[in-house]
Amino acid sequence: MTWNQQRQATAMRTGFEKPDDTLPQSMGEILAGMREVPARWQCPTCRRVWEQPRWVGADVVVWDVPGIKECPACDSLRMDWDSTLAEERRRRRAKDEWTRLCPPSYRKTEPARLPAKPLADILAWRYGPRGLLAIGPTDEGKTRSMFLLLRRLLDEGREIRAFDCAAFGHECGRRFMDGTGADWTDALAQVEVCFFDDLGKVPMTERVESELFAVVERRTANELPILATSNLTGADLVGKASADRGAPLVRRLREFCEVVVFGGRG
Repeated sequence: MTWNQQRQATAMRTGFEKPDDTLPQSMGEILAGMREVPARWQCPTCRRVWEQPRWVGADVVVWDVPGIKECPACDSLRMDWDSTLAEERRRRRAKDEWTRLCPPSYRKTEPARLPAKPLADILAWRYGPRGLLAIGPTDEGKTRSMFLLLRRLLDEGREIRAFDCAAFGHECGRRFMDGTGADWTDALAQVEVCFFDDLGKVPMTERVESELFAVVERRTANELPILATSNLTGADLVGKASADRGAPLVRRLREFCEVVVFGGRG
């Protein structure tokens, strides 16, 4: 039933207003025919009765019977409760996403056992256009430090996609086999945070390297951050990629990422 049909039905039932073409047809007509009258209300929650004016049509009869409406105190409590429930749902979603995102062994990370200065630099990162690149030898805590950062970002409500050294290539191949590759790379180019662990560790096919470069290019162009770890130097990364993509890829990572060094490597 449309709004006008509801008004007409109410008018015919109550006799407060005339039906059909005499009903106002616009919000301006409605407001022009309204008046403010004293009114009493009773809260259905605490049963308190209080006075608060309301707006009614010019020819509407107002009976001296309290209307039903939550009092300001109960309304505020309800809003607080709704906010608490929303926060609890958000925390639950973040926990579920953390379980999906982080391998079990990394969930047990003890921050005190990680190198203090690089860890502090990682955790000091704040969401913005410039990403974060952690470099250094293996077993220095790069990945564990990054996952601690990802946990904080999830708690902040950020949307994250994460890949280990092989996952990007595997999913890339599967997506382009089933015809969803373009949509997949579009999503990676737009997600709030994209994390690549052990970048360059596994040899890439022409297709995988091409799509990785495209994702990095689009994210940096659109000022969306990239988080990554690597055991390789810039020269190593250039050497592992094709001649026309290696240097541009490393150049973009250096330009759009803060570099944190683990294990004393310069």
